[in-house]
Amino acid sequence: MTRAELLAATGNRWQVKCWQDGNCKRFMGSVYVRAIDAEQAKRIARQVKTGAKYCVAWPWDPRKDMTVSGFVQESAQ
Repeated sequence: MTRAELLAATGNRWQVKCWQDGNCKRFMGSVYVRAIDAEQAKRIARQVKTGAKYCVAWPWDPRKDMTVSGFVQESAQ
């Protein structure tokens, strides 16, 4: 799936990982947010994870998420 197709399928849901220090030293956790674009997703994540300086956002793919992978079924085409 392309990035646009993935966002349309998940309702503009983004997975954002946040760090407190550079070089991925102090991981603060992941946040799942709904946003129009990646920059808005990062802003929302910084509000949730107070003290996060670095955030990386990408479209959430439920097929690759181990916590929900059992509930996701591929459609036969």
